[in-house]
Amino acid sequence: ELLEKLKAAKLADTKSILWLSDGLDVGSGKSFAEGLGNLLPQAPLRVIAPEANKLPVGLGPAKLDKSEIAIDVLTPDTHPAGAASLAVKASNGRTLLDVPVTLAPGKAVTARFTLPTALRNDIQSIMLTGETHAAARQLLDDRWRRRTIALVAAESSEQAQPLLSPLHYVSRGLEPYAELFTPASPRDISDLIDAGLSMLVLADVGTIPDEILPKITDWVDKGGILLRFAGPRLAAGHDDLIPVRLREGDRTLGSALSWETPQTLQEFPRTSPFAGLTIDPRITVTRQVLAEPDSDLAAKTWASLADGTPLVTAETKGKGLVVLFHVTANANWSNLPLSGLFVEMMSRVA
Repeated sequence: ELLEKLKAAKLADTKSILWLSDGLDVGSGKSFAEGLGNLLPQAPLRVIAPEANKLPVGLGPAKLDKSEIAIDVLTPDTHPAGAASLAVKASNGRTLLDVPVTLAPGKAVTARFTLPTALRNDIQSIMLTGETHAAARQLLDDRWRRRTIALVAAESSEQAQPLLSPLHYVSRGLEPYAELFTPASPRDISDLIDAGLSMLVLADVGTIPDEILPKITDWVDKGGILLRFAGPRLAAGHDDLIPVRLREGDRTLGSALSWETPQTLQEFPRTSPFAGLTIDPRITVTRQVLAEPDSDLAAKTWASLADGTPLVTAETKGKGLVVLFHVTANANWSNLPLSGLFVEMMSRVA
């Protein structure tokens, strides 16, 4: 890319080319040098780089595999073999973990480590102990923090059948991105909130119990994400923790307030977190809860059916967010949970 920009620049009067190199090569150094040399044959190329015996040990990009973090330690050919150490640093500067590694000249050695979720979410950087140059430190941002998500479903006979369970497809969609919990009581939900819960998923929970509703409301106001899915119970009645006003009952294929054929999805709005995802035309909806028409409805809609009725709506409440899928979390009302698109949507929400 840089070579293309240099070719487009007016460099006819250039007398020489000087490249100040840090000695680190990500694989394109040789071709870049050849390109510079061919760019202006009349201008000699001079490369200033550290001496071979002074090239530093560096770190490659960190990688995340479920709960394990891996990072490559890159050693130049001229560096002697020996032991080194990686310091995993927290945001306040304290060392969370020291990871020993054996240097291999001319090779990349992969260091791996795991930490409990609470500690891993506090990692700010990984650095080579005793090294002060930029290549010896990798910074980790919020993408590396593993979310804690609680999944709650209304009791039903389907719970004993995994593929019919309201939580089966949601948990499969969220599992790669978070640590999942299935609290058995309001007290368990309260304890998870106190421990720093990131997101709460409610599958066909019509009315949140009064004993936990104030705490969930306060948690959302402070930044929590409440993700809800529709179902017969929510259609029959619900609390105020929903993003839009809903009509009583639900719209079913073949009923008076319905369509004659299953509805497909329309393209996601540009302002939706789902924008850019590819819609599978085989995804259809046969039943949903309907949102009451409202002047703010379009702004709250993240996804719609082909006839324009909302499929996913969301509303900011305080610092948090309430998201509602107007269909069930299993395949009872739609085959969306069976699709790869559903997994991508869960990823975007998480």
